[in-house]
Amino acid sequence: MSELSNNLQIAINDVQVCENYADAILNGTEPIVHKELEYIQSTGTQYIDLDYTFNNDCKFVLEGSNFSGLSVMHGSDLYTSSGASMSINSGNLYWSYVRDLVIIPSVTSSNLKYTIEIQRNLVTVNDTVVSSDTSVNTTTTFTPIRLFRARSNNNYSSYKLYSFKIYENDVLVKNYVPAKHLLTEAVGLYETISKQWFYNAGTGTFIAGPDKEDEDVSL
Repeated sequence: MSELSNNLQIAINDVQVCENYADAILNGTEPIVHKELEYIQSTGTQYIDLDYTFNNDCKFVLEGSNFSGLSVMHGSDLYTSSGASMSINSGNLYWSYVRDLVIIPSVTSSNLKYTIEIQRNLVTVNDTVVSSDTSVNTTTTFTPIRLFRARSNNNYSSYKLYSFKIYENDVLVKNYVPAKHLLTEAVGLYETISKQWFYNAGTGTFIAGPDKEDEDVSL
């Protein structure tokens, strides 16, 4: 396809999005301006600050693959075993809460997709229980969750993030999905319950995975 034809197709798509947006407003329905993606991937300079402060009772589920770098997820300022953080050390994926716990050995040499479910030190990876410890961290002041970078330093990570969910009492309260804005083409996470967009707070841009079929996200 020539550059002119490609630019024309982009313009046609933009017009169609604007028309769909206007029709939705006139009809009193929610306009669709986001497209859900299979994943977003950091190159090592992007990160996202979420709107949820980590606490001892929440459960989170992270789906990811292709882990490398250092800091994956942080829920406190501490980068130690007494904090609340997921990080990579010597090729292994650790969860640090009350104590350091290896949850996926040799994660940097694997391209597998992992579903990691964590509440305190109760950890399940791909439906296999890794730890059943339910000790409570009473020494840390928790912070809003940050993905792809530590809060206490400039340690970044790179991985494919497919979804990030947070539960309270087994009720889903936050559902962050990789998404692309159909008008601006900005790539980040869209929280489907509060209908909020979370942009890259770092530099560069996230790598956008392929579109999910029939998974448009309404505002």
